[in-house]
Amino acid sequence: MHRSLSPPKYTTPILLGVLGNRADITKSKIQSELLPSLLAEFGRPPDHCFLSADGLTSIHVEDWCERNNIPVTAIDADWRVLGRRARAIRDGRIQKESTHFLFFLSPRSDYYLTAATRLAKKGHVVYTYNASDDALEEIVVEPEELKVTKQSKPAGRGRSKPDHKSNTGTTPTLLQYLQSQSSRESGLTASP
Repeated sequence: MHRSLSPPKYTTPILLGVLGNRADITKSKIQSELLPSLLAEFGRPPDHCFLSADGLTSIHVEDWCERNNIPVTAIDADWRVLGRRARAIRDGRIQKESTHFLFFLSPRSDYYLTAATRLAKKGHVVYTYNASDDALEEIVVEPEELKVTKQSKPAGRGRSKPDHKSNTGTTPTLLQYLQSQSSRESGLTASP
C-alpha cells in the first residue's frame, strides 16, 4: 500500500481574502483568538490567503499565515499613480481571487460592510469582525433577499464594455487555475 505525504486534496479550495484595517486590534487578539475561531468555522486551514500590503492588521495576519505554512499574496495599492482609486482596485483584485472573506469593519465607514454584504449575496462565505462589539459574525443572506436582488437587475441586450482597459477576463484567477488542475488530476486518475 502506497501512502502519500502530501496534504489531502479538497474539492473546493478555501482562498481567504482579508480586507480592512484596524489599528486598535492587538497581534495576540488576531493570532490567538480571531483566526483560530475562523479556522474552526471553516473546518480546515485556507489553501491561500490574499491581503493588503498596507496596514498593521495585514502584517499580523500574514505573520500568522507564514507560521502555519499558508501561502500568502500581499497585494499592493499604487497610491501614487492611481490616487483615490487605489484602494478600490486593490480590494477588487482581492475579491476576484478569493472565495472566503474576513472583513475588519470600521466604525466610521460602511465601505467594507457594503462590500461584505454584496459578496454574501453572490454566495461567498463572508465573516466580519467589528472591534467595537468584539464580535466575529458570518453574513448570511436569506433566500428571499437573494430573489429580490436577482429580479431587480435590468435585462441587458448583451455584455457591456468595461469602463477601463484593465483585465477584461483574459487572465484566469487562482481559483480557476486550481479548479482546472483538480479536474485534470481527477481525469488522469479516473482513466485506466
